[in-house]
Amino acid sequence: SEAVHGALCALGELLRHRCDHLHEPQRFALMCALAREHFGARDRLVRRALVALVARLSEFDKAAFASGPISELFPFVLNVVKAHNTPEARAHAFEAAGEIALAVGARAMAPYLPELLGACADALPRKP
Repeated sequence: SEAVHGALCALGELLRHRCDHLHEPQRFALMCALAREHFGARDRLVRRALVALVARLSEFDKAAFASGPISELFPFVLNVVKAHNTPEARAHAFEAAGEIALAVGARAMAPYLPELLGACADALPRKP
């Protein structure tokens, strides 16, 4: 799991710095597939790196992400938000959800807003 975590973090950094050789559509599809392959990981660091990677993918190629991979990748982020994770993991997933929303825009996020807003409401402290 350490090697997977390191590889996911390295890929995220390459995306963040917009490496030119990653702009090919086939490579973007491969990066999305790589993320999907590890969604079943149980290691918290790998899951955290995956949440960050999904956000980086959405920022790297906004149009490509919004037109396809969002339907497979954003539900993973939503599941982390809704799961009984540590407050830190949930906060990280909420932040990533916001980054994704800013990257892809309202139209691409519309199908996920009810579930995301419900998770936001559930995360707020309740009045006694």
